[in-house]
Amino acid sequence: LVIIVSFGRYVSSFQKWTDPSLSWDPALFGNISKTWIPLSKIWVPDIIIFNMVRASRLQREDLLSAVRAPALIYPNGTVEASHPAVYTVSCEINIKRFPLDDQRCALEIASWTYGKEKIRLHAHTEHSLEHYTDNEEWRLLKVSVVEDEYEHEGINLLQVSELRYDVSVKRRPLFYMVTLTFPSYVMCAISVVGLFARFSTTGEREERFTLGVTAILTMAVLSLVVSEKVPHSSTHVPLLGG
Repeated sequence: LVIIVSFGRYVSSFQKWTDPSLSWDPALFGNISKTWIPLSKIWVPDIIIFNMVRASRLQREDLLSAVRAPALIYPNGTVEASHPAVYTVSCEINIKRFPLDDQRCALEIASWTYGKEKIRLHAHTEHSLEHYTDNEEWRLLKVSVVEDEYEHEGINLLQVSELRYDVSVKRRPLFYMVTLTFPSYVMCAISVVGLFARFSTTGEREERFTLGVTAILTMAVLSLVVSEKVPHSSTHVPLLGG
C-alpha cells in the first residue's frame, strides 16, 4: 500500500494497493487495460490518522460524485484511489522561544484493524510541493516521512505498519516584532529615562510623576495585548512573555 500526502490547506491523499480478487485477463475481456469502479463496491483499506482531532472530507460524497472519481483498477489487481480532505491533528508545541520558535507536527498514519502482516505501508520517496501555498505566519522548513511499526492497543495489541509524516515549520516573527517586541523595548527605555528626568522649576516632580503614570498605563495595555497574542502554555514561559 502506498500513500502520498500533499501538505497544505487542502490535503490530497493518494492510495495504491493490490487486490488479487479484482484481477482479470485482458485477452478474455476485449483487451481492457483498465477500468473504474466506485469505491463503495470494492474493499478499501481502513487507513486513518491516529492523532487526528477532526477531519473534513470536503463533503466527500458530493465532491466525489461531482468530479466522478472512482477507483482506477488495472488487470493485475492494482487499485489506485484518491480524495481531497482537510485534517486537523493534535501536536505538542514548545513556545519557549516565541516568537522565534520552530514547531514540528506529525501525521501518524496506520490501519485500524489490520496488522503489519496484512497491510504494510510504504511511503512515496518524493515529496511534491507543486501546489503548496506559503502561509503568512508559518514558513515550511521540511517534510520527512518515517516507516515504522505501532502497537495498537485497541484490538488485541496488534502490531500495525505506520507512516509518520513530520512537518517542520518556523514562525514568521515580523508581525510580533513590530506590534509587541519593539513597543516593549520602547516602554522599557522610556521608564529608564524617566528615572533621570529633571525636576520642575519649582522643585516638584511633576514630570517624573506624569511620565511614570503614562508608562505604567501603557505597560498595562501592552500586557493585555501580549497575553492575547502569546500562545498559552503551562509547560514553558515564552521568551516574549518572560
